[in-house]
Amino acid sequence: MDDRLSAWEERLSRELDQAVREVRAPAGLAAAARAGGRRRLSRRRALVAVPAVVAAAGGAVWAGTSGPAPQATTPAAPSPATPSTTPSTAPRTPVPPADPQAGKPAEEMAAVDRFYEQYRYSDAERLAGVWNVDTWEAKVKGGRLLLSGGEIPAAP
Repeated sequence: MDDRLSAWEERLSRELDQAVREVRAPAGLAAAARAGGRRRLSRRRALVAVPAVVAAAGGAVWAGTSGPAPQATTPAAPSPATPSTTPSTAPRTPVPPADPQAGKPAEEMAAVDRFYEQYRYSDAERLAGVWNVDTWEAKVKGGRLLLSGGEIPAAP
């Protein structure tokens, strides 16, 4: 079996040699390829190193490890007049997920809810074009009109 494999390898080698016999590389091509490879390698290293350094620095600040290591001795109790809230000892509060309706007054939300009882988002888009406002304002304005007992004048 080894004899067949070596015969197969020799045949493949001969055929490859014949296939590329007439291919000639221009002078200096190998040097140019090596130089281009070095440039790409340098760029790649920079593209990997810069974000890694930034992430490490940001992680150190976020984790509170950018300051000196805590001492093994028990610290003195802080005075009541000056509570200690350094970034490394401050309590961490979780960041709530982004809510698109957060911060909207309850009155606006009630108006939008009333708008959606009778209309859809596509209707709000059309009203926004007619009233020359954004879709949120169109929903609020339309909902307020409906809550006051009126009708939307340019019904979609």
